[in-house]
Amino acid sequence: MRQFSTFSAVVALAFCLVAGGATEARAGLGDIIWGMSGPQMIGGVLRCRVPVSGGMTKCNLFGVPIDGKPDTTKERRTWVSVDGGIYTSTTKDQEDTEFRAWRTWMLSAEPLVEVASMSRGDVRFSHGVGVAAHFLFGPDFRRFTNAGFKVRYAAVEIGDHVELAYNERYYPNGFTPDQFGFDVPPPAERSFERTWGFSIGYKY
Repeated sequence: MRQFSTFSAVVALAFCLVAGGATEARAGLGDIIWGMSGPQMIGGVLRCRVPVSGGMTKCNLFGVPIDGKPDTTKERRTWVSVDGGIYTSTTKDQEDTEFRAWRTWMLSAEPLVEVASMSRGDVRFSHGVGVAAHFLFGPDFRRFTNAGFKVRYAAVEIGDHVELAYNERYYPNGFTPDQFGFDVPPPAERSFERTWGFSIGYKY
């Protein structure tokens, strides 16, 4: 119940930031999550960028601008990114646990505060920190939630179209095979877990 409440609160925060209309946004991306104590996840992201002051909210879905307007946030140093994603599992196994593609699905809400650090010509670097809340479901297990922290250690935008980012997520209560329907006894206490992955995108 506590995990579900955390997820609901983050979703509500993301909705309020986007619906508030105070800002601008940027492109959506494809995202890959490695290192989870469950399946490897791959998905697409709806991303809205919210400048700290001025402007309008603008969002992109999988790199396609929803409002059709160009991204002008390169002129701003600090903003809030609101990422909402849908992910599915790949065939990558975890130790002795064999996962199957398309059998695990995840909805994610991840608001982050980001800061631009350096620009060199058409290349700009930024970094971010925020929270990550997930809702996982599939035909082989009971749906469940998990929440933690997300750090975007480095993101680079090249010109007006290409964006790459390295992300890590930290969960006070990690994932275990029993959550995904495998016949193993649940642990008395779920241990801390760190995952890592990349966001890769082309903005139209």
